[in-house]
Amino acid sequence: MESSLEDTIRHYLNQTFRRDASDCHLGDFHESNGHLYAEIVGRDAEDYKKLLDGFLSVGYVGLNTGRQINRDGKWDYRWRFFLSHGLGMLNHYTVQLMHFPPDYVMTLYQDHMEAGTTRRWTEILDLNGAPPEDNPDKFQTLVDILPIAAPSNHGSMMNPVIDYFTDYAMSLLNHLLVKKDGVVRPLVVFGSPARTWLGNQLGLTFAVGEVHVVTLPSNISVPLLVANHPSYFYNAMAFDAEDPTSEEERHLLGVTIMEADLVAGSWQVQVGLQPSTDPVDALTLAEATWLSGTMDNFICKLVWIDGLDKTEAQAEALCHKNTIYLNLN
Repeated sequence: MESSLEDTIRHYLNQTFRRDASDCHLGDFHESNGHLYAEIVGRDAEDYKKLLDGFLSVGYVGLNTGRQINRDGKWDYRWRFFLSHGLGMLNHYTVQLMHFPPDYVMTLYQDHMEAGTTRRWTEILDLNGAPPEDNPDKFQTLVDILPIAAPSNHGSMMNPVIDYFTDYAMSLLNHLLVKKDGVVRPLVVFGSPARTWLGNQLGLTFAVGEVHVVTLPSNISVPLLVANHPSYFYNAMAFDAEDPTSEEERHLLGVTIMEADLVAGSWQVQVGLQPSTDPVDALTLAEATWLSGTMDNFICKLVWIDGLDKTEAQAEALCHKNTIYLNLN
């Protein structure tokens, strides 16, 4: 069943209100001069009016960019223009820079948070103490450089159009990074396309695990951490009949990736909850938490279970066996 424009607006704005833990809701709708207007009711109504005006203005930049790509003959028929609707935009703690959303979050779920990447990252944030009484989605307000819902394997196909969206993506970052009191939210940059794109804009080279404080072209100073793409873990763990890599070798690689992800999640929670935290100190604490050796057994089991589909008992036995082997050698 197709949804009306009013249904769609209600769907995505109610997601935003819920993820911001706001008491706002939508009241009446009315049409005027070919436009549809919605009433926002609640204590944050005025804030949302300003934020949504800015969001839609940036959205028009993205839409016009998409039209230009189509005129240039570079738009693939399997792509759909899709803004980052339904995410927190008032009370979110951090911003995540990513490449593009997978098409199924638009066509199947109508929810950005149903992407496999964001679901996995929710688990990483939970393991790092994201407050259970709070909404973990507050850490995952996304800026997709490409506002294009596309098949997950289209990343390399989109390289020729990524620079088209520079003005759009930078404008959306500016819009979502700064709180109304002027405090700047921290940024996590996920995956090679995102870190390459941002590095090109700033004349910098980024590597996974690094922390920087950068100045955007708008003169906003932003603390950021460079992280693996959340799907990198699952891609590395996936079985390939033509790949001779053993399960043990894949587990070893998975531990390395998981450690880096847990460190990134720890940094994100720390600096998101306390923006005044020194970003370098936060990284040092994150590394001390996850890389000091005290969590090795936990990470060992986590990789067997999450990445290689072992049961708790199987993971316990495999990690115990590995511990004995390491102690003997």
